[in-house]
Amino acid sequence: MNKCADSDNSCTYVWYKLEDGTEVKRNKRKYETSDFAIAAAKNMNAKESTIHKFVAYKCSHCGYYHIGHTNKVLTDKDRQKARDFVKYYKLKKA
Repeated sequence: MNKCADSDNSCTYVWYKLEDGTEVKRNKRKYETSDFAIAAAKNMNAKESTIHKFVAYKCSHCGYYHIGHTNKVLTDKDRQKARDFVKYYKLKKA
């Protein structure tokens, strides 16, 4: 289960477990605004290798935004919408 560490206010997730059951954790990436987090999630959804849909959410522990995946399988239509967003965003930025 993902949770924020109270001591340093950083959020972590379990990356993998060792044979002895020890959990190896990594820090979650923090986004200042929901717009940045949503744009990053859409960028991840645009990748061909993505299977489950990524979404942005606000963390109740640290107050920043993070990205997580859902159990919803990403359809070709969803992936194309994400690609269109990424393409538009890059053109708008330039």
